[in-house]
This record gives sequence, structure tokens and C-alpha cells, in this order.
Amino acid sequence: MLTDFACTVIAFDQGEKVRELIEQQRYAEAREALATSSLPIGSAQDEVALLKAVILICEHQFQEALKLVSATLPFVVLDRTLSALAHWVGAIALAGLERDDDAVYWCSLAADQARSPAASRLQVGILCCWAELNVSLGQTEQGSARAQLALRKARLPHELFHAHLVAGRIFGELDPKKARYHLELAQHLAVTPERRFLVENPRVQPSPNLVLKDLGRIKVNLLRGTALEVNGARVSANGTPRAALLLAYLIQNDGESIAEIAEQILPPETAIKSADKARSDRAARVRQHLNQSRRLIGDSSSVVCKGGRLWLGHQYEWESDLRLAVIGGKFHGEEISPLLACPWLEELTFTLGRSHHRP
Repeated sequence: MLTDFACTVIAFDQGEKVRELIEQQRYAEAREALATSSLPIGSAQDEVALLKAVILICEHQFQEALKLVSATLPFVVLDRTLSALAHWVGAIALAGLERDDDAVYWCSLAADQARSPAASRLQVGILCCWAELNVSLGQTEQGSARAQLALRKARLPHELFHAHLVAGRIFGELDPKKARYHLELAQHLAVTPERRFLVENPRVQPSPNLVLKDLGRIKVNLLRGTALEVNGARVSANGTPRAALLLAYLIQNDGESIAEIAEQILPPETAIKSADKARSDRAARVRQHLNQSRRLIGDSSSVVCKGGRLWLGHQYEWESDLRLAVIGGKFHGEEISPLLACPWLEELTFTLGRSHHRP
């Protein structure tokens, strides 16, 4: 992951070749290509040093990588992009030395530097790294939140790949179904054998959920018509399709804030309103869809609303045909009614569309 992002912010003539050599673990050749490359005048030495540190990390020479980064940091402090990259490389080196608390701190410094527009290309990668560090320290809630933020910010194919891969790893033990969903999307975006290996061999294997047999079952159907299946009984949602969409979204993004849900599942606002008025109206619409979804299920506790966040009731096993279609590689976007158009579905269609046209 680090290599993918580093090579997007350091421009030189053999950048893609160096990235491929590092991915293929041909580190000596990567160093040789780096030595013969033409880098911009000025910060060239600092950029070379950071890429050498990346190679050292790939070789598990974490102490040497940390020394190199520490020596380089004073010279890049005024360059937000290189400073963010240096702190990120340092965080990974510290994690390799099992200094996870220090690694999290360095990652927070990297994220702070990456808020600059000039360094925005590193944001998703840093968030992914930070999320995994949080989880390694038992900070599961923070890790999950940062993984979700990385998913929302990801736009480019390599960003989407790593965001979904990290989400799949993080949710491996927390929610096996959600983990499988994200790993499937990562598989679609894996354009090299090395990336496909990462997806097929996640660090955290999903564990089976052994308690589902005692739960009620709800399946949300969005493809070619909207309906719910509540404990085997079919309930039409044709009159309230966005209520079904809300449930499908929560199956993949449980515990989201109402404001974020509004941004993802409602169509873009077309009327001219003040920002506060628009937010208030959209939140009210989400709450309306919440009430509709509860009525469809016939259980007011089926979807919980607390502290401005929504999550699905744990008394049910939840599933959606959309999630199953994504996992099976059968979702192309046109199966869903245009009436449900929203940013979430557009981004999902875009992600899978890019994977279908990969070289």
C-alpha cells in the first residue's frame, strides 16, 4: 500500500517501474532503477531517501528505515506532501518495531499534514494505516470509523482497492458478511497478481458467526423490484423504496450518522436552500425512511436510532440481494430502479465498472 501512494506523489521517469519492482519483491532492482531515475531538482535527495526507506520497510529493516526517515524529516518539514509521507513511513517502521503507540502518534501527524490539498493524495492510505494500527491496539471503534472514512474519501482505483482491502481485514472478526463484501470489491480492483494475493490471503480471516440460527432473518431486495423478506414472509416496499435502500445501506455501513446516511442514500439536493435548512430537511427525510422501514418490518426496535446514529437490531440476521450480487460479481448498476439513484449506488457502480474494464 505504501508504495502505491508514495509513487503518486514523487514524480520521476521510472516511478511505475520502481513500484512494480517493489511489489514483486525485487528490491535490488528497485534500488538500481531509483539510482538511474531523473528526479526533480531541489527535493530530489529527500524523495530518494523516502523511497529508500519504503524499500527498507518492505525488506523488514525497520530500524534502518526509521533512522533514514528521522534524518530526512528536518529537510521536508515545510513540504506538506513529503512531510506527510515521511511521518507515514516512520509510523510503519515503528509498527514493525512493535512500538504501536508511537506508530499511532506518527500516523496522526501524517494525517494532519495530509489535510493540505497538496498532500491529499496520501489521505486514504494514511487513514487505512491508522485504522489498522487502531485495531492492533484494541481500538476497534476508532479503527472502524477511520476505515469507513477512507472508503468515503477513496476515488482513484488504487485508493478504492486499499480502502476496501483494509475494511475487509478490520471487519473480519467483527462482521464476517461485511468483511466478505469489502474483500470482494477489493478483488474486483486487484489489477496485479500481488494485489490479488493480498485479497486472497487477508491478515484477518473472517470467523463464522455461530449464533445466527437463533435470530430472526430479514433480507432486503433491491434488484428488479423492492421488497423485504421478514422471517420468510415477503413484504412489498414498492411504495417506500428508499426505506428498503436505507436498510441495504445499513447492512453494509451499520452505525453511521444520520448526516452521513443522508449524503449517501438521498438524491442530490436541487432546491436552493441555506446549508442549515438543507441539512435539517435531509435529516428529516432519513428519519422518515427510518420509520417506514420499521413499519415494513413490523418491529420498532428493528433499527435503532440513538445519538444521531442508526444501526440494525441485533435480534435479526440481515442480508441484501445487492450485497450478494456484488460478492458474486453480478452487479452492474442497471438492475436497480433509477428512482433509487444516490451517491452510494453511483460510487458502487463506478467501483465495479472500473474493475470490469481493468487491463
